[in-house]
Order: sequence, then structure tokens, then C-alpha cells
Amino acid sequence: MAELLTDLGFASLDAGDLTKARLLEPFAMVWINQALFRAKGRNWAFSAVEG
Repeated sequence: MAELLTDLGFASLDAGDLTKARLLEPFAMVWINQALFRAKGRNWAFSAVEG
């Protein structure tokens, strides 16, 4: 998966095994909330971290 992300132009970060996915799910909910319900668009999170 890391190779695919690199090929797509992203810097990959290994967050650990599958059990760590539960820790990342709330961040996805924040992204969805901001993107859809607050009309920030699909790429708001990328622009927020590019600083």
C-alpha cells in the first residue's frame, strides 16, 4: 500500500497494524463533517495540512 501511495504522489506513513484503524476513524468523521456539512469541499483537509 505504501508503494501505491508514493506512486500517487503522497507521502505514506505507517500508522501500525489494523487495530490502529479504530484510532483513525474519528479523523475521517471530522473530514466528512467539514467537507459535506460545512461545505468546505473535498480537498479542505489537504490544504489545511499543507500549511
